[in-house]
Amino acid sequence: MISDGGRSGLRRRRSPPALLRILPFFLSALFFLSAFFAIFSPLPILLLAFRDYLPKYRPLPWLALLTNAALVYGVAGGASLLIYAVFIAAPTLVLIEVLRRNQSIERAAVGALVAIVLAGAVALGGYSRVRRENPVAQIRQAMSSAIDQLAASLQQANSSKDSSEVLEPADIEEWKQDAWVELPSAAAIIALVLVCVNLLLLVRMSPRDLRERLKIDSAYFLRWRAPDWLVWPTIASGVTVLFDLGLASEIGQNLFKFLMAIYALQGLSVMAFFFRYWKLARLLQVVGYIVAILLVMPLLLSIGFFDLWFDFRAKFRQT
Repeated sequence: MISDGGRSGLRRRRSPPALLRILPFFLSALFFLSAFFAIFSPLPILLLAFRDYLPKYRPLPWLALLTNAALVYGVAGGASLLIYAVFIAAPTLVLIEVLRRNQSIERAAVGALVAIVLAGAVALGGYSRVRRENPVAQIRQAMSSAIDQLAASLQQANSSKDSSEVLEPADIEEWKQDAWVELPSAAAIIALVLVCVNLLLLVRMSPRDLRERLKIDSAYFLRWRAPDWLVWPTIASGVTVLFDLGLASEIGQNLFKFLMAIYALQGLSVMAFFFRYWKLARLLQVVGYIVAILLVMPLLLSIGFFDLWFDFRAKFRQT
């Protein structure tokens, strides 16, 4: 732990250059609008919030979110602003407030996910009242149009190669139905990844000794495990997928996929543990993560799920 004198010394450090101080007021919007780096949109605001703990800095994250939201609205319009508010602004503010109270990483992540759900409900309700339109129907129509365009592109590509591979209208409608049913779990997994990635980066950067304030060390994520009780809703939701129970199976399918995404994070934690103790080069670690996520995801899920019973890291320490 750092003494009060040490903290005072940290506060007396020279201020960063002016450019670095103003980056958070527009960088989050740039990340979001780039699409490819959108997952890192909360990070500039989080770093701004924890660059100092003096009370006079508390309004700065709110101001930065307002300026970034204005940029998103000016460049991409109202629909993009709603997405930014739900997936970026809401969880960022919750993460800031929970971590400022020195609560656990898990509470911060759960709070951020709940904030996304509540903000999404408010956004849909507000959009419906203001525009007098059904936002759910519009989302479904947009998904249907996107799938039609994809199917047309595939048919055009197949027509020049093999005329027997032309998609049937029934196949396209099945795509649309499956995409609509799986939309909740897809959105939830995106939210989970967004929250976890930014929490991981924030803790690793540890602005103003954030790790010491939270009483965790740099190897915290190498030991992380999902709660033991989570295995039971995972098994129960998985059982509903095996049977045709109508709406119950659709809900169970979405819940099962989201819970397995949590176990995928535990699988990555196990991998990170072994990479650290095998002292693999950073480049090889990156390649290993990419291969695990893109090519052997079932193996990664299995490692995370069965780690509850086998505790791979503990057995490795014993040997």
